Amino acid sequence: AAIAIKHSQSPRGVYENRLDELKNTLIGDDCYLPWHTHQITDLTKTAKLTASAGAPENLRNGIDRKLGDDTNSWNCTPGDSVEYVFESVSVVNEARIIFDSCFQRDWLNLRCNYAKDNEPFRVPETMVKAFKIEALGSDENWKTVFNETNNFKRLVRVPLEVEAKAIRLTPETTWGCDRANVFAFEVS
Repeated sequence: AAIAIKHSQSPRGVYENRLDELKNTLIGDDCYLPWHTHQITDLTKTAKLTASAGAPENLRNGIDRKLGDDTNSWNCTPGDSVEYVFESVSVVNEARIIFDSCFQRDWLNLRCNYAKDNEPFRVPETMVKAFKIEALGSDENWKTVFNETNNFKRLVRVPLEVEAKAIRLTPETTWGCDRANVFAFEVS
């Protein structure tokens, strides 16, 4: 409906003329559309991606969940970090992060966020509880630009509005797991 209103079109007009925009919007909002991937931003694609541990390339593969035997995630120990280093100082408006809400659990409930200690809808142990985002300024100093200590969300969008040479994500704790899975970390 929002796309139809934005472009003054009927729902059929969205289907006929704006289907890719609709798909990208849904996938960007963490909807699963089989055989489709999230379109990664140019800033994310062109940046150098490194991690203090593990293989981070899955963070920008456009698949925000485990599919079959493919984890499609960066697996780390809380405290490890992953960063994007840009070719030059860049304006970073937002970070989009998808954390592991354990879709494979037996007591599956498809909630976009969870209330603490609300059985049976408790926060999955795999969910990242605390994390921070840091920016490397032109002065070569890292500065914390966002800090969350009580996260309940699988999809997190963080407005940043910073100029940075690099952006770093550090999952600090989970809701009970000794490992953290991050399906997506994207900057725009």
